[in-house]
Amino acid sequence: MKKVWLILPVFLGTIALFLLVVLFMKFSREEKIFQEQIPLNGITYDEDFLKEAEKLPGIQSVTPVALLTVHLSMEEYAMDTELFGVELADFQYQAEQVSATALGRTPVLLIGKEALSAFSDSNGHRISEKRLNQLLEGYQDLILTASFPERPEQTFSCRVAAILKEPADRICFSIDQAKTLAEQYSQPFSIKEILLTVKGETNFRKAKESFSAAEVRE
Repeated sequence: MKKVWLILPVFLGTIALFLLVVLFMKFSREEKIFQEQIPLNGITYDEDFLKEAEKLPGIQSVTPVALLTVHLSMEEYAMDTELFGVELADFQYQAEQVSATALGRTPVLLIGKEALSAFSDSNGHRISEKRLNQLLEGYQDLILTASFPERPEQTFSCRVAAILKEPADRICFSIDQAKTLAEQYSQPFSIKEILLTVKGETNFRKAKESFSAAEVRE
């Protein structure tokens, strides 16, 4: 009987400790800042949209994302991809490598570590992982050449300011530079995604659900 009374406090203490850990983890998730690029799917990004978005609990920011489809080349490799213009002040990312590069006339890219894996040579051979890693390690010296599908003869150069761990599959840059490029090369410039930043996992989930419901109503 004594053994039972000795084991019981230990058992109850273990359960209490487990519950405290669970509650702490949940509290931590509700204090964390979540961010994701959300497609608008037909919703108009305007003042009315922003006013409604700001009413959602936990909203930190809702900023526009512009997509530009380009043909990107480097050395003997080339690929078709998308550049995402974002508000850099609100953009949260995890960088593997980063350097201070001033914004000027030349587009400055933040490249996800997997975003260039579709590079292929003229024979259709994909770039090797080893060669890609070599290029990314020397990212500060990389000069990428880009053009728009409708105007392949008009090319422009891009520099690289960072290699990103997250998001790993996207190439992002300043939305102001995106707008300048669109105007310079007569490309359509429209907001088809937003960069949604919310405090708390529950608030973030509800905000995403709210935008999905708005898509259905549209």
